[in-house]
Amino acid sequence: MSLRENSTDIEAAATDWAVRVEYRLIDLEGQAELEHWLAGDSRRLGAYARARAVCVHARRAKALGSSFDPDRYNDVEPHASVSLETAATDFADIPAPLPRMTRRMLFGWAGAVAVVGGATVIGLGSRASAHVYRTHLGEVKLVPLQDGLSATLNTESSISVRYKSDASIVELTSGEVMFDVPYDISRPCIVVAGDTRTTGHGACFTVKNLDSSVAVLVSSGSVLIERISRPGIQRRIEANVRAIVDADRSIAMTAQRPAAVAREMAWREGMLAFDDTPLKEAAKEFSRFSNVKIQFADAAIEEKTVTGYFAANNPIGFAKAIAISMGLRTEGTDKAVTLRF
Repeated sequence: MSLRENSTDIEAAATDWAVRVEYRLIDLEGQAELEHWLAGDSRRLGAYARARAVCVHARRAKALGSSFDPDRYNDVEPHASVSLETAATDFADIPAPLPRMTRRMLFGWAGAVAVVGGATVIGLGSRASAHVYRTHLGEVKLVPLQDGLSATLNTESSISVRYKSDASIVELTSGEVMFDVPYDISRPCIVVAGDTRTTGHGACFTVKNLDSSVAVLVSSGSVLIERISRPGIQRRIEANVRAIVDADRSIAMTAQRPAAVAREMAWREGMLAFDDTPLKEAAKEFSRFSNVKIQFADAAIEEKTVTGYFAANNPIGFAKAIAISMGLRTEGTDKAVTLRF
C-alpha cells in the first residue's frame, strides 16, 4: 500500500523542481517528468507555484541594483494564506547559494511574494516554434513556454503560441489565461485577443476573452493594451488595475484592491472566490467548470449574495452549503440542483 505524501515532502520536492527550472538544470525528459509530477497530486501545483514565485521575485530583485536589501521587506504583513515564517521554513533546504540568487534573497523575497495576491508559475519552455494548447470543461493547465515565460489556462481556454525573434506571440482564441513574463527575458509577450493586443514584459497578468469583450487584469508589473485596428488607442495598465475593452473597443480601467485580484485568480488553485456576489452570478461561474446546473425556484433567491471560497468542481456541495447558511432547501439529481425556499 502506497502512502500519501505529506505537505513537507511536497514542499521539498517543489523547491527542488523550482531551483532546477530556474537554473536550467532540466532537459526535455526532465520537463516531462515535472509535468507528470504536477499532475499526480492537486497539492503539488500550489507548492510549485509558491516555490517558483520566490525564484521569480528574487530574480526580479536584480533590477533594483546591488544596494537593494530584501531584509527590509521582512516586516511587511504577509498574505493570510502564506506567512513569512512558513515560506522561510519551506525553502530552508535549498542548496548552498547559487549564481544570481542567494538563500538570503529567497528568504527576503518570500515575504514580498506573500503580498502579491497569488503565486505565479514559470517553467522551462518548449523548443518548438508554434504550439496550440487547450483545456476542457473544468480543467486548469500550466503550460511552460520558452524564455521562462509561462501560461496557466483556465477552464475551456485555447491559445496558439508562436515565437519570433523580437517577441513571443500568443493568440487567445477563447477563455482566460494568466501569463507570467520575467523582466529579464529577451522577448516580450504579446497576447492577441480579437482586436485587442496586450504586451507584457516583467509582468504577471490575465487576459479573458469571453463573449464580446476582453478583460485584462494585472497583478504585478505593467502592460500595454492596444487596439489592433486603431494603433493610436492604447493604455498603460499598472498592477492592481483591470481594463475592459468592450464591444465598441473603448478601454475602461478600474483600480482593484490586492485582495480582489487574489480572488480573481483563485481559479488557478481550483477554487472560485466570491465577495458579496449574487447567487445567479455565482451559478454562472460554476457552469464554466461543470455540466451540473445550479437553478433557482424563485427570483428572490438568485439575487441573494454569497461571500467565500468554494471548490470550482463541486457545484452541488456549493448549493448545499448555501442552503444551510440561508435557510433554503435543495433538490435535484447529479445533473442539476435547485435551490428553493
